[in-house]
Amino acid sequence: MIADGHPLLAAAQHANELRDDLSLEQLIDMIHAIATIHGDTRYVEPILRTALEGLRRRTM
Repeated sequence: MIADGHPLLAAAQHANELRDDLSLEQLIDMIHAIATIHGDTRYVEPILRTALEGLRRRTM
């Protein structure tokens, strides 16, 4: 997963779709942390949505 993920992340960052200050390992840690949150989807979904929105590169 790591070996295959690096080129995908680099391509998304190069296309200015994702921020470039996080590594793939950090992103996987974030996803894992969110996946282990106890609660139903009404509780977890806003957390996941906020995390994903925060990954987008900001354009000003």
